[in-house]
Amino acid sequence: MKTKKPVMLFLLAGMAMGMSLGVSANDDIDVLQYQQINIEGAYNGKSPGDQIEAYRKKLEKQSEDIVKSKIEKQRIKQEQQLNNNLQNIFSGHGGDLDDHSGKSEKRLDKEHRKGKYKQEHAKIGPLIGVTTLKGENFNYESNLSGGVYVESPLMDYRAGLGLSFNYMGMDITEINPVLYQTYYGVVGNTFERDLDYTLYSIDFYGKYYLSQYSAIRPFVGVGLGYNRSTLKYQDKVNTNSFPQFGNYQREVIYNNSYFSGLLMGGTDVRFSDNFGILVEFRYRKAINAAANQSNQTFVQNVNGDQVFLNELGESIDNSHSAGVSLGVNVYF
Repeated sequence: MKTKKPVMLFLLAGMAMGMSLGVSANDDIDVLQYQQINIEGAYNGKSPGDQIEAYRKKLEKQSEDIVKSKIEKQRIKQEQQLNNNLQNIFSGHGGDLDDHSGKSEKRLDKEHRKGKYKQEHAKIGPLIGVTTLKGENFNYESNLSGGVYVESPLMDYRAGLGLSFNYMGMDITEINPVLYQTYYGVVGNTFERDLDYTLYSIDFYGKYYLSQYSAIRPFVGVGLGYNRSTLKYQDKVNTNSFPQFGNYQREVIYNNSYFSGLLMGGTDVRFSDNFGILVEFRYRKAINAAANQSNQTFVQNVNGDQVFLNELGESIDNSHSAGVSLGVNVYF
């Protein structure tokens, strides 16, 4: 029994020491978790309300920094956009100084990427149409006329220079009265003769387009044309009253070369990268038709047919010519 007492005492001493260590650890945790209170009963640290206020201010500062950063990025973007618009204006691409959002530039870039809006190349195409010629004593309408043209863009597709080759044909019927003296008096009759009028012209012109990057591009233009006209009878019967001159069966013909001025208007309509249509109006007026007549020899003074052809041909060449044409644009 004596040998067990020291063991029991040792165990009791160990348990007492463990309890004292546990109390000391708990005291340390409480000191870390709770605010210290001085001997006067006041808190030494910040209150929970002060901590919340400090956290709120910290969040406000972070939010303010984020907003300032975004505003600065937007300002730099707008300055870049304004600079791009100014460059587009001075280079002829257009642009809007008030368009700070970049939508205008994005739209133009998108249209440039689309083949239907591109105008990088020249175009060529055929033309068909009709022409009306109005003079003092007549109002003629041509047969179906035609031509071909080629055009190259200028001024960043705002304008264009072109060259066209044109043909126009027209049938004219001459009605001549014939009077006969008979026993019963003067008897009248008429006979008809058909004539052919042809006009070949080479036109050099300039166009100004009212839009650049659009599928529909209206335009106006002016030009100068060189013309070669011919007028002759369809038959070869010569009504010369003086056969002694030896030209009774000779064919008479009227030829003339002259320059003319052009006024133009119309629109281009584009359907794809390579094809479109052209609707065009042209007004033509001779500049020097009478001064450049290429008439025949002295027979014009004695040949009624030649005199008639000269007078009618000159009137047609000096008439007001207005035509409407439809063409097919081929871009290349």
